[in-house]
Formats: sequence, structure tokens, C-alpha cells
Amino acid sequence: MRAIMFRSLVGTVLLGSGAAHAETTLTFYLGLSLTHDSDVRVQLRDGTDLKYRGISWASRSFELPFYYGLQLTHHFEPRRDWGVRLDFFHDKAYSDAAQPVPVTGTRGGERVDTTEPLNTTVQGFNMSHGTNYLTLNVLHRWNSGPEPGSTGRLQPYVGAGAGLMLPHVEATVGSESVGEYQLTGPAFQLLGGLAWPFASRLSVFGEYRVTRGDASVSIPGGELDTTLYTHHFVAGPSLRLPLLP
Repeated sequence: MRAIMFRSLVGTVLLGSGAAHAETTLTFYLGLSLTHDSDVRVQLRDGTDLKYRGISWASRSFELPFYYGLQLTHHFEPRRDWGVRLDFFHDKAYSDAAQPVPVTGTRGGERVDTTEPLNTTVQGFNMSHGTNYLTLNVLHRWNSGPEPGSTGRLQPYVGAGAGLMLPHVEATVGSESVGEYQLTGPAFQLLGGLAWPFASRLSVFGEYRVTRGDASVSIPGGELDTTLYTHHFVAGPSLRLPLLP
């Protein structure tokens, strides 16, 4: 009896009155990314406050650790064209710290307006163990079929979401270094893709997304701030889950 009541409660909370027709999928995917050049501001406790303009970034998506992601998507009944998605993905960002770029600001109390590489001030800055985005997204899809598990229909969709970043910051300033996960953000994404259910519980998808991530992180002796605009191309399989047996 308790088991029956528990299952009924879970079904009511998770699925509501449309439990029999709701749709939940678990997805694993791989991808690649391209990040725009960005301005980097460095503020140190010694009074240094510099803005480096147009720092280049590399993602190295196919080098270990690979670009990967996991997402849990739920489409509601009776409007299964609308859904929500919890999405985590592991991207990377390696700065070109040796590239000479325009820089302005102050160093040691003196005005700076010159061209120099980032490693003049920050000898190394990367997020090689991930920029690590976690977002909650709203989705709208078309051609979903008469019921969950309908196959053979190409399903275009779009979505938008917001969340946080958990980058692994690796930075060196002078003789000091740091390598740690830090919570930052906010992060935003817009996306569009195409899903193809080829079996009652299996589908594949391809997706383009663009993200904005505000990375304000601690480095030895101060802080570093930049905003990353990134294009992502991802694909992978999805498994439709019954929330209740």
C-alpha cells in the first residue's frame, strides 16, 4: 500500500494529470566550439588595472578532456511541443597569452596605453578542465507526433536558457599559481536543432547553440574578468525514459 501511494504521489508531482503522455529524455552528446576574441580585464592588489583587448581563445574540443554534455529534457502534456531542459556541458578555453594586443589602464600608478601580450601581467590563464556550463532551458519543438514514442518524424526545435558557469581556473601571476574550480556567471544560451526519433525510445539529434558566459574569477593577487561568446555544434543519442514503470 505504501509503495502504491508513493508511486502515485511521485507520478502526480513529476508528471501531473498527463502522466501517461508526458515525455522525458536523457541525452549524451559530443561537440566542438569556437570562441570569439574577448577583452580581458586584470585587477591586482598592487594597483594594476589593465584591459587587454581582443584576446584569442582555443577550445581544443577533440583533445582530452573532450567536449561533452549531458541533458535531461521533459516535455509536458497536453502541450508536448513545449518542454524544459537541464543541460550541463564541458567546454574549454585556452588563452593565447603570448599574443600582443592593445592594452590600456594603469600599472604601478602609471598610465598604460600600448601593445603587449597578456603574459606580461598574467603569465598563464586557461580553463582547460572546463568552462562547465549548467543551464535551465525552455524549448519549443514542431512535428512531435500524436504520442510519445512516435517515430520517423524529423523534429525541429528552438530554445533559450540561463544558468551558471563552474570553470576550472588555471592562472599564474609572478611566482604564484592557482588551479581550482570557481563558481561564476551568469551564463546564457540560445539554441536550435533537429531531432530524429528512429525507435520508440531512441533518437539522435544535432544542434547549434550560442552561449554567453561572464567569467569573473580569482587569480593570484587579484581578479580577472572576461565575457566569452561561443558557437557550439553538438550531436548525440537520446533515450526516452519512463519516470514510472
